[in-house]
Amino acid sequence: MLRYTMVIEEGWTPLNHKNMALVVNPERAIAVGVLAGDSGTGWPAPIKPRSRYPKGQAFANAVAGGDLTLFGNEDAGHPEVLDPEAIEALDLWLLLTYRVRQGDTITVYNELSLPEPVSDSGYIVDWRDRVILPRLTFEALVIDDGRDEDGGFDVLVEEI
Repeated sequence: MLRYTMVIEEGWTPLNHKNMALVVNPERAIAVGVLAGDSGTGWPAPIKPRSRYPKGQAFANAVAGGDLTLFGNEDAGHPEVLDPEAIEALDLWLLLTYRVRQGDTITVYNELSLPEPVSDSGYIVDWRDRVILPRLTFEALVIDDGRDEDGGFDVLVEEI
């Protein structure tokens, strides 16, 4: 939903860097991706979140400002390649999310954060800047999973 909103409503460009879904602002100064965080997500300092899962080398290079050759969907007619100077100037921000279910409610903790380089263990554990976002609380819902009587289901796919 973040990518869709940023692309359709704000004019950002959807990009894919080695299977990392990102959006880049029109000025080519900021890229934003989404990352699952841990229970420290959405809490102010001194509590610090970390990535819920270890990240691979492509992600580590992107965070460190190294290998971030971005490319779009060539089939859609808009390949995007950034030159080395543009890559170095690009700040990669991450929308961290962490969900907690308590009884009949789900609380989502969020923050938009600028990561430090990935640790030796593959996790992001330090942040240059953090913007704590308001918590979102929802009633837990039972959702029809869309399966038909044969056990299959339909998937709606929309191009953005």
